[in-house]
Amino acid sequence: MKISEILEAMAVVEIAFMPITILLSAVYNLLGMIIGLMLGVIVFAIIAMTAGRRILKSQRARVVDPDEHPELYEALREVTRKAKVRMPKLVLVPVGVPNSFTTGMGSDNAVLALTYGTLRNLNIDEIKALIGHEVGHMINGDVLPYTVASFLGGALINLPMKMGKTDGAFFTLFAKPAGWIIKIATNPEDEFAADYRAIPLVGKDPLISALQKIENAIELRPLKDGNPSLAPLYAVNPFKGLEWANSFSHHPPTEERIRYIEEAWREMNEGSGD
Repeated sequence: MKISEILEAMAVVEIAFMPITILLSAVYNLLGMIIGLMLGVIVFAIIAMTAGRRILKSQRARVVDPDEHPELYEALREVTRKAKVRMPKLVLVPVGVPNSFTTGMGSDNAVLALTYGTLRNLNIDEIKALIGHEVGHMINGDVLPYTVASFLGGALINLPMKMGKTDGAFFTLFAKPAGWIIKIATNPEDEFAADYRAIPLVGKDPLISALQKIENAIELRPLKDGNPSLAPLYAVNPFKGLEWANSFSHHPPTEERIRYIEEAWREMNEGSGD
């Protein structure tokens, strides 16, 4: 058999089996996509289930004993009952400046954290207002995406921070993608929305007072040694004033939030005579 005849026969065979080859290739690619998707889902599920615990551990949070602070549990019980949501676990974080955050997989298994500074600087009505803000995030479904974004961002910049590199090209290499993750997963409007949810639960005056006290305390003593990727979790950005941490903040100015609360309160009470 001549070479030309052999090549012609090979071409015929190739054409004959081409549909099978294409089908096998498509099946192979589809299987690859399915496996990749399944691995992605598994990885995300693991992160979602563990991120909250790791964040709390990094903040040295401890569970509040109901006998130690019964007034906190009563405030939490009152607000969550009014909002008709499940009462989250309550923890304290050893930070001297008043603030709060909520973490976890969602409203059904959330953990609400208050700083030590909250207990020392806010009265019980203001603490209740801060709890109302966090419950607002729970109702709006913010807890899981904020928890995952803060955890992933923190994991990225943990290495340069441990090495004391909070500027320069090495830090930027890790900080930029961490900042992108947080910007994608969070939204400044979420703070307004959580404040809006809190108003009918706790009223406007305690909420405004709490935000003002937290803002003033942070102006005097911003956090300097924490992980800035956790900033979106807090009710008010605790790293305010630190230039290298700005890319991780998503909070609108506190004065804008206060104006919004005032306007929202007026709209809610139009025609009520209040």
